[in-house]
Amino acid sequence: MLREAFLIHQDTLYVSRDATVGGRFSSPVAALVSGIAGMLPDRSRAILRERIHTNYPPTPLCEGVVKVAAKRMSMLDRDANRELRHPSPPFAREVEVYAPPALEFGAGANCAGSRTLRPDEVAPFLRALQENARGFKRVSALALGPDGALLGYAWSTAESNQTLHAEWNLARSIFAQRGGELPAGATIHSSLEPCAMCAAMILSLFREGEPVRMSFLEPDPGPAARNTCLKSGSDLWKKAGRPVVEMI
Repeated sequence: MLREAFLIHQDTLYVSRDATVGGRFSSPVAALVSGIAGMLPDRSRAILRERIHTNYPPTPLCEGVVKVAAKRMSMLDRDANRELRHPSPPFAREVEVYAPPALEFGAGANCAGSRTLRPDEVAPFLRALQENARGFKRVSALALGPDGALLGYAWSTAESNQTLHAEWNLARSIFAQRGGELPAGATIHSSLEPCAMCAAMILSLFREGEPVRMSFLEPDPGPAARNTCLKSGSDLWKKAGRPVVEMI
């Protein structure tokens, strides 16, 4: 089955399908939200207030993206999907939304070379990266291998697209340049506690069954960081299969 997500705003149907993204980060909902935010920055907030419909059970990444950057979502059965997709009169147009792969995100992320960081160098490095960040929250993130090798780093570029958080940029860059999977024993470090969307992206970087190792410099008291898939006992944590999370 080809998974898809769509929403209807005024006389336009916006739709995203599995073909627009790939690999372990495949999420038509994430592609839909990020694509609309990138294509129509001036109108995206109004458009994304509409209900997003899927023809598949939403994943933790879908749930997280909607919680942070959209409004609401529901899964449709076949009859309901047909009724919404083919109303009378028909839509004036249908727009297939495309979310660009990580390599097109530009300067918001970088996969590092042979540099290593000692534990005491992590916080200063994150603080330095924050100087590049753009948007309401100036956040940075990095990935370290088990030997301290710097696998990648990123900062938020969310001034025009509210989905481009630091962890989102980091995960997409690692997916594009390293196959989307961190080595065993790797750790994600962030300057701020990850939101529900970024927590799901971080979870996707770790092999299934391996503990998710991460740290952050500051807690986020806002609603976006509550009930994420990396908080033991939360609803999204249960939906994600109760992953083991090690906070460093």
